Amino acid sequence: MTFDEQVAALRGKVEPSAWKAGKSAATALQWAAYLDYRTAWRAARRQSIRDYDRALNKRNATQRRESGRRSHRRRRDRGAVEAYRRMRISTDHAFRIREGLRLRFVAAIRGSAKSGSAVRDLGCSVADLKAHLERQFLPGMTWDNWGVGQGKWQIDHIYPLAQADLTVRLVVLAVCNWRNLQPLWFEDNIRKGDTVTPEAQQLFDGLVSEFTDNEGGE
Repeated sequence: MTFDEQVAALRGKVEPSAWKAGKSAATALQWAAYLDYRTAWRAARRQSIRDYDRALNKRNATQRRESGRRSHRRRRDRGAVEAYRRMRISTDHAFRIREGLRLRFVAAIRGSAKSGSAVRDLGCSVADLKAHLERQFLPGMTWDNWGVGQGKWQIDHIYPLAQADLTVRLVVLAVCNWRNLQPLWFEDNIRKGDTVTPEAQQLFDGLVSEFTDNEGGE
């Protein structure tokens, strides 16, 4: 019986064990034990890889499900926040004023670094601003026809935001101040655009001077 035939006859009948020397140095028993050891090691390695892949796939699936749940919660929460916001805008004039001023200010910044807030820098409460606007209502103006379109009125910055350098703190204080705000018919506001009238310039310069003096006196 040849060496390989002896090895074949012994395979599966001996205790598997490692063998560091080559085939030529091994007995048939030693080589059969080594071949069984190598077969068992390879099988164990394949099983380990399969187990790892299953665990990885299970973890990824769990992560995808959790990510999907988080995305759903975020969409649901954003939807709830937006629904609440729309409700407040339609029923709360003060809230709508704050939102309108804030969004108009953000749009005017156009990516530049701002130096203030359209609401915090009003110089009065939103309730006081509401009363200030009401005192200037023209015949036909009510809070029910505040908006966009024919027969509507809007809150106008007398000295336009678009003409103001909103990176300068004193300028922000002046242009956002309640005295620079007025109710204006939609059509008139469209015609006015970003035009600076002499009266608007005088008002703006006076406000800047006032805030400059106040800052210097602090």
